Amino acid sequence: MNDFVYDIKEKEKCWYKSVCDKQRCGNNFCIRHYKMCCLIYMALMEGKQKYPVPLKLNEKGDDREAFATLKKIQSNVKDFVLEGKNLLIYSKNTGNGKTTWATKIGLTWLDSIWSSTDLTCRCLFISLPKLMSAMRENISKPNEYFQYVNENIVNADLVIWDEINYKEYSDFEHDFLLNVISQRLSLGKSNIYTTNYDLDGISKRLGTRLSSRIINASIKVELIGRDRREEID
Repeated sequence: MNDFVYDIKEKEKCWYKSVCDKQRCGNNFCIRHYKMCCLIYMALMEGKQKYPVPLKLNEKGDDREAFATLKKIQSNVKDFVLEGKNLLIYSKNTGNGKTTWATKIGLTWLDSIWSSTDLTCRCLFISLPKLMSAMRENISKPNEYFQYVNENIVNADLVIWDEINYKEYSDFEHDFLLNVISQRLSLGKSNIYTTNYDLDGISKRLGTRLSSRIINASIKVELIGRDRREEID
């Protein structure tokens, strides 16, 4: 990974505008904004993932109970992470907020620790398609993304596994995931998984050993609402 470079222009999008006293901000350096930018960079959150996106229930209120559960986890994220809890957000529908909720919880975790943490990888967002592509490339030549993930994936306080079973994995890929997730569970590290499959689909595609670690150790939240990407883009 390239060294973090702080872009002062990012302050124009600052998360804290509505609560900032303006005396420490303005054109001056803000340690809170700087540390959050750095922690998010080390978490591999990019683009829109760096900023919390508001999510509202649709007219039918389809996901009212699910949203309430996720909001409660977000509000108590420090306990959730420090107690090594795990969350599985699943739905057979695409684009209905799974990744958005996962990153919102991740951002809240970083915000809860910014003042007390040193600048290390405390959260890690992993796109499984990107990780698997990087892993294959790393076999023939060093891949910077894979090497960074591999260095931090076991010990990061929180890992977000986005699209955990987007494909049927090879034996090598499956063993890698099984080994890492098993280590994290043994160490009491927190995980958030997202997937576009129901619980049966997760089990069939990941196999008993891996799926049991994901399903049985997690708080399970199903989203049933329609695709809402147009609303949050």
